[in-house]
Amino acid sequence: MMTRLPETFPLAVLGVDQAFNRQYRLLECIAAHLEETQLFEADSGCVPGHSRSRTTGRVKAVLADFLVAQDAALLQGAGTRCTAPTPRQ
Repeated sequence: MMTRLPETFPLAVLGVDQAFNRQYRLLECIAAHLEETQLFEADSGCVPGHSRSRTTGRVKAVLADFLVAQDAALLQGAGTRCTAPTPRQ
């Protein structure tokens, strides 16, 4: 039985100017949603009624703005996992 893989949508390769412009746009989005000191605040507590920290909500707003989306979702453990190779026996 052959498993059908889902369709994927790789990101396009960008030139230096395009990459610079996108990075600048991301910084503009960050500045629009985070005030001066909020960028460096440690905010790990849950706000009653939101089930997340205030910073998480702000970061989601930054990503949604940058990606021109209604909302963004952050998934715990969805990042790149780096593990050391296990030695062969």
